Amino acid sequence: MSDKYTFLTQAPVHRVIGAMAIPTIISILLTSMYNLVDTFFVGKINTQSTAAVGIVFSVMFFI
Repeated sequence: MSDKYTFLTQAPVHRVIGAMAIPTIISILLTSMYNLVDTFFVGKINTQSTAAVGIVFSVMFFI
């Protein structure tokens, strides 16, 4: 615990931001890829299903 606290409070800001931003960026990219693939396959069903996936992704993104 103290190592993380020391890193966050005493390390250079650019290293802390990089260390915290990279996992977040990867998570957002994976979520977007999941949505893209889901939309592709659901889009083959019908238009209403594609609209539902779009709405659910927006809600999931904010949660």
